[in-house]
Amino acid sequence: MNVVTLAYPLSESVLKTCPSGGQVMAIGGFDGVHVGHQHVIASARVLAQHHDVPCTVMTFHPHPRELFGQCAYRSVLTPLPRKLENIATCGVETTYVVSFNDTFAQLSPEYFVEHILRKMRVKGVVVGYNFSFGDGGRGTSDTLKQLLDHQADVRVVPRVSLGHESVSSTHIREALHAGDVSRAQRLLAKPYTIQGIVVRGEQRGRTLGFPTANMHPDAAYVAPATGVYAVTVRTLANASALYFGVMNVGHRPTFQGTTLSWEVHLLDYDGDLYDQTIEISFFLRLRDEKRFSSVAQLVQCIHQDISQARNFFAQFS
Repeated sequence: MNVVTLAYPLSESVLKTCPSGGQVMAIGGFDGVHVGHQHVIASARVLAQHHDVPCTVMTFHPHPRELFGQCAYRSVLTPLPRKLENIATCGVETTYVVSFNDTFAQLSPEYFVEHILRKMRVKGVVVGYNFSFGDGGRGTSDTLKQLLDHQADVRVVPRVSLGHESVSSTHIREALHAGDVSRAQRLLAKPYTIQGIVVRGEQRGRTLGFPTANMHPDAAYVAPATGVYAVTVRTLANASALYFGVMNVGHRPTFQGTTLSWEVHLLDYDGDLYDQTIEISFFLRLRDEKRFSSVAQLVQCIHQDISQARNFFAQFS
């Protein structure tokens, strides 16, 4: 998949990347590339085939809500590199990444359509049901239809629901904040996954008999609720090798910790992960993080955590 960074005003180099015969473009924030986002991109692919033109995506970095001061959006479900990887799996030929800044945010809906979409020769645009654009977010999908005035095919993908629950990035964030990684997985259509580099910690786990990899996330991910989770672990150096693990996300209250830590114990692994980048996928929350009155109680509970994780992952082997 080609990735093109786009800023306002459009440069000649960007315009040269636009297909001369036109394109069908899915537009959105796509944080998480969840089930709803996948429907939007799939609809764009169908429309692109109808018009016999390439299917492309326009997304934004940083997230517009972050620029507008919504603190929750300083953390993301998928940092830009991961988001682009996920979009690529949807069969998109090119993704345009808008460098979203104050100047771009102040473009009127009319100006956005006339000087961005028309210049990029869109033959079709596909958006989600809650799409908004232009200064103050005053443009809607209806505005888009009116401004393109039948010169481009505009399709709006309705709300996607699983059971009685609508799929949205907000609902995924809520699930993670509650520690419900199973619900997040259902809405994402894949486990919630983070990446980071293994750094040296206090090595306390090793003295307890449970060596842990102390991971420093490589981006400002949405953190799940503090607690202990059953996870899988891959190293980027050997992505084909998959390990089961138990991860503690929290502040280590038994040892008077204060900063948030991400520590994972890999089951049946004996090796050195320092300075390696690892990928962690969350499958099940095992329990709350809690303070133990003694180290012996903590060790006993860790044994129980490992047993629970083994039993959980046994169903997949």
